[in-house]
Amino acid sequence: MTISQLEENDTAVYNGAVSPLSHTVSLILTVLLAYIWLAIPALEPFALQGFAVTILLFLVLKRLQKAKVWHILPQHGSLEITLLTFAFLILIGATGGIDSAFFSLSYLLLFFLALTSEVPTAIGATVAIMLFYYALSGNFDMRALEAMAGLPLGLLVFLFAKSQYDEAHLSKALLVEEENELELAANEASVLEKFVGDFLEPKLTALEEVGNTLEPREIITQLGLLRSEITKQLERLKPKEK
Repeated sequence: MTISQLEENDTAVYNGAVSPLSHTVSLILTVLLAYIWLAIPALEPFALQGFAVTILLFLVLKRLQKAKVWHILPQHGSLEITLLTFAFLILIGATGGIDSAFFSLSYLLLFFLALTSEVPTAIGATVAIMLFYYALSGNFDMRALEAMAGLPLGLLVFLFAKSQYDEAHLSKALLVEEENELELAANEASVLEKFVGDFLEPKLTALEEVGNTLEPREIITQLGLLRSEITKQLERLKPKEK
C-alpha cells in the first residue's frame, strides 16, 4: 500500500457525508442566514438564544453519534460545521462584529474549517465570513481592515499545519503497513521452513529408505499426499487480495 492509496482511503471515509460542492454551498448559505438573522430587527434581539440553541443542537448530534464529551471537532465533510459557523457568527455579530469581545472565536472557527473541510471549501467559507463582517460593519476603518486581514492569514497557517499533520499521519500509516507486511513475511517463512524440515524432508527420506519395498500404488499414494501438502502451502503463500 502506498501513500496515495492511503490518501484515497482517507478521502473515501471523509467524504461519506456530503460532496465538497454541497459542503461549500451549505456553509455559504449558513453565513448568509446568520447575516439575515442579524439584519432583521425582530430576530436580532434573540441572537444569543439562537447561539445557545444551535450549540445545544450540535452537542446533541455529537451525543447521538456516541462521541465522547471532549470530542467537539465536527466530522470531516459533514454538515456539523454549519451549526458551529452559524452559532459563532450570530454571537460575534450580535456583540459588535469586528469590535466584539468574541471576535477571536473567528479564528477557532477557521481552525475547525481547515481541519474538517476541503481546501476550496475552507477558502470559500472564509471569504463569505469576511463579507459577513464587512456587511455588518458600519464604519470600516483601518483597524477593522487589519482585523479582517488576519482571517485569511490565519486560515493559511491552519491549512499549512493540517497538510503537515496529514503528511505525518500518512507516513506513519505507511510505516505500520510495511512493518505488518514484514512480520507476515517472516511468519510465512517460518511456517514454510517448519513444513520443509518437519514434514517434507522426513517424508522424502522415509520414501527413499523403503522405496524398494513399496508397491507402485503405495508410492503413488505417498506422492499424492506430498503433492497435496505442497499445494496447500503454495495456496496459503499466495498474496491476499486487499
